[in-house]
Amino acid sequence: DGQMPAVKDKDGTTVPFGSATTITFTNGVASVSTGKNGVMTLYKLETALIKVTEGSITTSNADGLSVTVTAAAASQLVVGAIGSQTAGTAFGVSVTLTDTYGNAVNNTGATGTVTLTRGSGSGTVGGTVSGTIVVGASAVTISGVTYSKAESGVTLTATGTGASSLVNGKTGTSGAFAVTSGAATQLVVTTPAANTTYGTDFPTQPVITIRDSAGNTVTSWATAVTATVKTSGGSTVETSSATPSTGVATFSGLGGDATVATASIEYTSAALTMATQSVVVAKATPSVTGLPTSSSITYGQALSSSNLSGGTASVPGAFAFTSPSSTPAVGTAGQSVTFTPTDTANYNTVSVVVSVTVDKANQTMLLVTSASGTPGSGLTLTTSGGSGSGAVTYAVVNGTASACTETAGVLSVTSAGTCLVTATKAADSNYNAISSAQTTITFTASGGGGGGGGGGGTSE
Repeated sequence: DGQMPAVKDKDGTTVPFGSATTITFTNGVASVSTGKNGVMTLYKLETALIKVTEGSITTSNADGLSVTVTAAAASQLVVGAIGSQTAGTAFGVSVTLTDTYGNAVNNTGATGTVTLTRGSGSGTVGGTVSGTIVVGASAVTISGVTYSKAESGVTLTATGTGASSLVNGKTGTSGAFAVTSGAATQLVVTTPAANTTYGTDFPTQPVITIRDSAGNTVTSWATAVTATVKTSGGSTVETSSATPSTGVATFSGLGGDATVATASIEYTSAALTMATQSVVVAKATPSVTGLPTSSSITYGQALSSSNLSGGTASVPGAFAFTSPSSTPAVGTAGQSVTFTPTDTANYNTVSVVVSVTVDKANQTMLLVTSASGTPGSGLTLTTSGGSGSGAVTYAVVNGTASACTETAGVLSVTSAGTCLVTATKAADSNYNAISSAQTTITFTASGGGGGGGGGGGTSE
């Protein structure tokens, strides 16, 4: 691991090789004494030649001390340096069994297995993740390792197993390395277009990400992404393009030409795998900007007898009563009117309220049906015709009879002859008042034989 060799001076202080070190000599000889005065510590597995310099005196090669350094006990696995890698692409990892100082140690006892796992990062280690160190060997190169996510600061941890093997129980972690994205292979809808209404852009515009086969964003991709909006029958109704920035294409102004349907959107860019989504385009609701006016009708007429004129809306169409056969009550009241767009495939109908005036109707013809009576006996007057619930009253004048009088609908006279009667039926909430024609009622004396000629009839 690069640890420098050192020597202890006369007082037992450790001094790195190459630095001045005080050593005590007795009769020209420096003797090691209780861990000091020249005790050396060497760390590297090698045959080293130790030479000493004092002033102008330097030990010759022939007089130098040759020391063979062997490895200490195996204590760890050392993972070799790993350079920048590409996500999803196989690479090799070397693992060496070493002592504490990084010197390789040959495995003994039995073959050991080394397995790689993720030390840091958030991706997945895949491919070939294990290899073996056989007896007499100290290292293995595990080929075919893969890592799924493009990110920096990734480390791999090596763990040894195998009973009776020096590898068993040893671990080690690599230095950090970076993983970049692989080649772009696919388009992914990361923000889908939201449902809309006819004539309106998608309220949430789509965002498309360019990714490699492992799902990493490919920030270098710059080819435009095209969105194609199609009807349920596959006909293209709108296209738009967006240029990616750091691997992400964000659309704007898309959707306004889509027709009412459950539509599909296809996203393409060069030869990358296409992405698709579905979106619902609902009918739009037009605005009624001016109400129509209605002509008045009379009681008993249906709304269809009222003429609607005028009225404006945001799209072409026509106004009509929602319930044209309805016969409303007398007065002015709001009635439901439906605006039906000409383009019913893409627009909803709209209901509004229009005031309609209903006038009172004229009653049917009123007739006095009483025709004759006898003087001295009251005649109850009767009528036919008329409409509604108004009360009937009578106006009586003398004809040829004397003292024609009416009380509570009973006509009386004091002599034979005629009375002239007019009936009036009063107005009610739905009908105007009406009067009958003046009607002649004849009163004839009972048993009236004799003279007088001609008998009575009803005259008008």
